[in-house]
Amino acid sequence: MKWKTLVYAMSLALLFVGCQSDDDGITTQNPNIEGDWNLVEVSGGLLGTEDTFDTGLILWNFADRKLEVTNRNTDPEAIDLYETGMYNFGFDMTSIPLTLTIGDATYTIDTFTDNELTLDDRVADGYFIRLIR
Repeated sequence: MKWKTLVYAMSLALLFVGCQSDDDGITTQNPNIEGDWNLVEVSGGLLGTEDTFDTGLILWNFADRKLEVTNRNTDPEAIDLYETGMYNFGFDMTSIPLTLTIGDATYTIDTFTDNELTLDDRVADGYFIRLIR
């Protein structure tokens, strides 16, 4: 009888010890969104676009709840999302999934580290967006 109780207790302990978060992209070191980010990839949408951009071509600067976009892209066919200008943004690290709202658009945060930020709105036929520092 003690053997069955011991096996049950060990199984229960392994169940709790073995459960860990699988959010590999989200860092636990609380990276800071403020500062300069380079838009380097936009893909998805209804037409399945895949556009890549050189570092420095499209700059996003997050500061004081404002996003300043400097867009030097001259390719009218490329999906670059935002024209040069200022946009309000909201960054919510407490929601699940984590979200970033720019103007009226809300994106799920897929990856957020000190050097990479990926946003995903493909569920709503939107875009996958990759920014790097």
